[in-house]
Amino acid sequence: MRKARWTIALIVIALGCAKAPEPGGEEAGSVTATSSLVGPRWRLVELEGEPSISGGGAREPHLIFSQSDSVDRVGGATGCNSMGGTYEADATSIRFSQLFSTKMACVEEDRMRQEARFVKALESADRYAISGDTLTLSAGTEVVAKFVKG
Repeated sequence: MRKARWTIALIVIALGCAKAPEPGGEEAGSVTATSSLVGPRWRLVELEGEPSISGGGAREPHLIFSQSDSVDRVGGATGCNSMGGTYEADATSIRFSQLFSTKMACVEEDRMRQEARFVKALESADRYAISGDTLTLSAGTEVVAKFVKG
């Protein structure tokens, strides 16, 4: 009898600690809403309508999205430097924040300019779309960056 009371007490405590779903369905930024962002390595192929600079021994510009219970993170490379930060997303909107990067200088001026434009594109992005293997980031109606899986 005593064992049954403990079991019931633990079940009641566990149920009391469970998070209730938000009214109206999925939470913004939930794994269900953004799961297609998470996992793959998204390689930058276009920045502000121009092909991205890749190769040359530099760190290829890319993003990798991850999720945890407490925060959604983004990491990757900007061309010469490693970068990271956090993001919030739902089915179509996205917002990057707390972006940071290492501060190594690029040997090539074009690569340095692209790196600055890449970070600026992430900071301005407010929407995303995934079609097949392509991720598109937009600021308003303007496409600021395109990525492919891989």
